[in-house]
Amino acid sequence: MIEFNKVTWYSKAAALILAVIVGYLGFRIGVEYAQLPEASPTGPRGAPAETVRRFDSLTCEGGAGVLVAHSRKGVTLSLPDGRIMFLPRVGTESGGEQYMSADGAIIFSLGEEAFFRENGRVKYGGCVPQTAEASP
Repeated sequence: MIEFNKVTWYSKAAALILAVIVGYLGFRIGVEYAQLPEASPTGPRGAPAETVRRFDSLTCEGGAGVLVAHSRKGVTLSLPDGRIMFLPRVGTESGGEQYMSADGAIIFSLGEEAFFRENGRVKYGGCVPQTAEASP
């Protein structure tokens, strides 16, 4: 029979087991938290730790939306497929803005219309920017 007003050997054992489980879970959560990447002061992971100068919200053919955060060194793109990536700025002969991955597989060009090319094929094209200046 269970006695609720009395400390017994099994209540001590249950308290000890509970303390060990809570301690272990706290340790595991702390380890997982320590492995998370630090958030960048500019927003999404992958963005360089510098000031965002401008944000663009692009509407592309087919209604796809691309968000662009411009910085001095490049752009951070948030794509409709859920990917977030930083692309550094590269020089162009046409004078437009062009950004490319280190291996050249991904190219983002921004002019009157923008496009996103991956592995030689345009994935998002005919994108029209709706610009809003970033507040300091």
